[in-house]
Amino acid sequence: MYRPVSPAYRIFSILVIFSMLTGMLPAVRPAAQAAPAAAPQSADLTLPAESSALQLTRAQSTAQAGGTVAVTYTLRNTLEPEVRPAIAAGATLTETMEAIAAADFSADGNTLHGAQLVFTITNPQAAFRSASRPVTQEGDTLAISLGDIPPLGETSVVITLTAPSTAADFITLDDGAHAYAAWRARPQSAAASPVTLAPDGFAEWLVCTPDANCDDRYVIRQAAALGNDPQALFEYVRGLNYEVYTGSLRGARGALWSRAGNAYDQTSLLVALLRASGIPAAYRLGSLSESDARTLLASMFPAPAAPSGNLSAAATPADPLNDASLLTEARSHAWVEAYLPGSGWTSFDPSFPEAAAGQVFGTPAGERINELPDSLRHHVTVSLEVEKYSQFPVGGTNLYTLRPLTATFATVELVGEPLIFGHIVESDITNGMVYATAQHAYTPYFVIGDDTQVDGDTFDEILSNFPFAQDFVTAEWLDFTLSDPQGNTAAYRRELFDDLGYAARLNGGLVGNISRDSTPRVSILSSWSTLVAGYTVPPEALDDTYQRMVRLSLEGIAAREATAGLEDDPDPSPEVQALAQETMRTFGAVTRLGQKMHLLKFAAASDQGHAYLSDSLLVRAYPAEPRLFTVGWEWNEITAKSSISFDLLHNPLRAIAWPGQSADARTGFLYWRALLDMSAEQQVLQEIAPPPLTGTGAVFEAAGAAGIPFELIRSGRLDEVEALPVSEQAKARITAAVTADPEVFVVLPAEMVTLPGANEPTIGWLEINNATGAIVDTMENGQHSAAVSYSVLAEFGEKIGSFIGGFSSSFFTVTIGFWAGFFENMPLGNRDISQVLAAAKQTASDMGEQAKDACEDIGDGDWCTRGATLGIAAGTAAINRADPPLPASLYVLPLDAPADQPVASLRMDVPASLSGGEVQANVQTALTGLYGTFEQAWSSAAPQPFAFESVDASAAQVFQNGTLLGSGAVSAVPLGDSPAPAYLETSGVSVAGSAQGTLALHAPALTPLGAGAQYAVYDFSLTGGSDFDFTLEDAALTLAGTTYTGTFTLQTAALDVSGSGSAPTPDFAAAASFTPLAASGASLAAAAGTLTVGGTAVSPANGFALANPSAPLTVTPDGTGDTVTFDGTAAFFTLTLDDESSSIPSGEQTAFTAGIAANFDGAYPLTVRAPAGWTVSAETSGLVTAVSPVGAAPGDYTVVVTAQSVAFPQLFV
Repeated sequence: MYRPVSPAYRIFSILVIFSMLTGMLPAVRPAAQAAPAAAPQSADLTLPAESSALQLTRAQSTAQAGGTVAVTYTLRNTLEPEVRPAIAAGATLTETMEAIAAADFSADGNTLHGAQLVFTITNPQAAFRSASRPVTQEGDTLAISLGDIPPLGETSVVITLTAPSTAADFITLDDGAHAYAAWRARPQSAAASPVTLAPDGFAEWLVCTPDANCDDRYVIRQAAALGNDPQALFEYVRGLNYEVYTGSLRGARGALWSRAGNAYDQTSLLVALLRASGIPAAYRLGSLSESDARTLLASMFPAPAAPSGNLSAAATPADPLNDASLLTEARSHAWVEAYLPGSGWTSFDPSFPEAAAGQVFGTPAGERINELPDSLRHHVTVSLEVEKYSQFPVGGTNLYTLRPLTATFATVELVGEPLIFGHIVESDITNGMVYATAQHAYTPYFVIGDDTQVDGDTFDEILSNFPFAQDFVTAEWLDFTLSDPQGNTAAYRRELFDDLGYAARLNGGLVGNISRDSTPRVSILSSWSTLVAGYTVPPEALDDTYQRMVRLSLEGIAAREATAGLEDDPDPSPEVQALAQETMRTFGAVTRLGQKMHLLKFAAASDQGHAYLSDSLLVRAYPAEPRLFTVGWEWNEITAKSSISFDLLHNPLRAIAWPGQSADARTGFLYWRALLDMSAEQQVLQEIAPPPLTGTGAVFEAAGAAGIPFELIRSGRLDEVEALPVSEQAKARITAAVTADPEVFVVLPAEMVTLPGANEPTIGWLEINNATGAIVDTMENGQHSAAVSYSVLAEFGEKIGSFIGGFSSSFFTVTIGFWAGFFENMPLGNRDISQVLAAAKQTASDMGEQAKDACEDIGDGDWCTRGATLGIAAGTAAINRADPPLPASLYVLPLDAPADQPVASLRMDVPASLSGGEVQANVQTALTGLYGTFEQAWSSAAPQPFAFESVDASAAQVFQNGTLLGSGAVSAVPLGDSPAPAYLETSGVSVAGSAQGTLALHAPALTPLGAGAQYAVYDFSLTGGSDFDFTLEDAALTLAGTTYTGTFTLQTAALDVSGSGSAPTPDFAAAASFTPLAASGASLAAAAGTLTVGGTAVSPANGFALANPSAPLTVTPDGTGDTVTFDGTAAFFTLTLDDESSSIPSGEQTAFTAGIAANFDGAYPLTVRAPAGWTVSAETSGLVTAVSPVGAAPGDYTVVVTAQSVAFPQLFV
């Protein structure tokens, strides 16, 4: 398949099937060679099992009989992108943007082409009402062309149906939707379960709630993957890990992402999956016996592989199964009741691994409920505190505070969506003869996702040279208060800025002479995003941002170019103001997505590291309360500097040692995970911005390189703090830390450290808790973070030119630089995250040794024994996979997570093996793909949709709302900028003309022809034996010199229509012909029938490609396949294998040789894809070797080989 803006492709695909057997087989069974010379074959088009790159999900609104039901179908491309910007290491911003702009993302070989959705209404009381995309309808069958879907992208259509008037029992409305697409001329398909209505009176058990959000895209995706079957849904959730903690923390998405949860969150996930599938579901709350609670706790600790290490006689073994607090939490229980067809209300308890449907473990407390009470939820309250300085004392002091913005959220509402904070800034500057005044109005706000915004109260600052008139901002803090269902609260503060300084506040004294010019202290360009994460983050969460990143990259670059020439103007025109506003909206979207990706990538890397360490040290570790990660992109108006910071504001994990493990293993885990998080944070931040990078990790690294020794400070040695040559801010914070908790020690370099590329020295330290082993990294500004800071050359003012310039040269620059790495690594899978972890492991190991050296140098045996030594040996073993000295605890060394789907590639130079350009074909195939420009001709079904940009008729009657407006020559264009919908309402009309783009005919989709398309442009002529009806929507129509707007119906015998998009296609047509006009081609999937090239018979079993065909291709439906005929000249090629299947035992290998049969000389890059867990290699001779994983389950496995012709790189086979 082809996109017209790309050079040509010629890729063929073929299957190799390996049957995995648990025992040895006598020999590998040879298969018939797929080579030239084959007799005519019968039409057996069945393909072996292969995972589809196309996913289809269905989400339906809560509907009762007698109303309407809206069903959203989403088609998703799961393939990774192949087209990536050619960004060189060390590229400048200009070079990076040029590379991104030059990348032809639409030409990606992993695009799914010609997507189509088909379904048939089967309930006689239901009917089609409307759709968000053009629909071709014949009787009760609907066909919708949805165009091309880029890698990791998706497309959706909403269909509204009328529901039957009453439902005494479950009823289905359709036969289940089916989706089709083409990938490298390989048919891809997916199916959804039928739209189902529950019996009357069950609406309350189908609603989506904050905890059980059945509209969540990940919930819907998982429900579809399980066929929306209630038993399969139950078994899936039952198979997740149980983790004990209080209340509703993660909700459905959080439990799904974590693959774990407590009883409340697992129940919420199952309720959401059931309701997303149209199955009424309810919560039941109650309590467990102590015995059953202990069973749940035991499920958290499966028997480990043979551990290494030893336990000393003095070691205290962990006994979590008898921990009173854990048992109390586990006894508070929840489960599901679902109303099933034929069974009624049925209990499902997903927390117990061995539970069966109908089995109840808990003692109920109350009746079934449709939503968890708010009192069971964890909450986060976020508040902005503003400090202001007034020259005229307020209440006897010049400093006073206010809280203009406060909001409270349940943590389940924030899963995967950062809480974004910023200000709207409006300024008014007045210059008089003597006095000048600047007044700045700040409106703080929170944004969550794409839909939720919370605005605070506006507060002002006044800057003036008039006596006692000044009233300005000196500091801002974001305060986070976490509350759990037991009523416990904890507060955490993120300093946004503090012009007075921590040392002055801690030590007291006079504020001093504060003065400001007219520049606002708060910038509209500054924003802070906080991830409230009581769950773990999978790489999939980042992969789903890819297509939005592509779109915003291109939109952002275009916006930057459009505003590059703007100059400061005290009175900009409305057009310039509109351009500036639209640009800032685009930049704002870029900023928010960049911050979200930064947070998610850190969290994914951190969580993977935690899992690795916890498995290594036999410690069960997971979030049992919200973690708070904040990334800040800050612009200081006064200093004209930008900074980016990342703050691990609150980063707890519950760590429980395995039964029988040393209780001290928990200390070792907490020690090492803190160092891993700190270093992973540094590694992720290095991807975002230019140096200098500041952070405790960077400070320790630079200090070590400079030979600066490390000091250890504890509460009994505060006099040593004053003697250190470090900043007053650092001294004040270190003193506060060790004074507040005598178990806390501080390790820091013995002097200030100048980082590479920095102009000023800085300092950072580790705060290590002697009792728990927990570590917090802190910088002198109080943030537990890494940061970068750099100047922006353009001076920012309140005028548009500088305003736009200041933003685009700072935050936008940083985002594009950050995204450059994602372009290279998407999808992340385990490979890119592992790169972060590899660097983080080394940094953590180095910092652990530095901390230990500081401890030993000062001779503090208590800290050495309890704080460091308990973790270092086992931690180093886990981190470095070394053979360590045996620590006084047990450990295992798990393998790193395997890479994603293995891929091998090679290039073959192949001479022509077939002679002659004449090709004759009469074959049956499941998929015919066309690219380029073709003349098309077919007879319409009714209604036939179009996406029009112009319509012209020499003679027509024009009706609006059933009223005749007049007759004569007619022309029409859309009211808006995009193509507008139109429908040919009459069947049997001839549709003929040219179209440029891609078209995929899917034989299984419809009994007549069915197709999906993506046209760059088309021009069709419609002619009928008599007048036909053609309806235009959102049109500006000109008739007899008068222009009308709205919806119109034309009655005419002929008209011309031009447009673009995914319609029209020859759906329901009895036949269609396609005549090539320009550089074009056709790709056919596996086929049966007769095929000759230059008079030589060739097997069509592996499909074939035709480049620049000289004659028409005709396509007619023929049972389960389409018959395609061709008689002309073309460049021809196909793929051959010397062995198409074999049977091997698990853990062993098979080999085959791939080749090319073509009637022209050419070079061919080949790509081989093996199933996940396999390894695959390929040689230039075409020899492919695939090795199955040890222990692979018996079954059929598919290896896909694709080849691309350098001469014709548009075609796929």
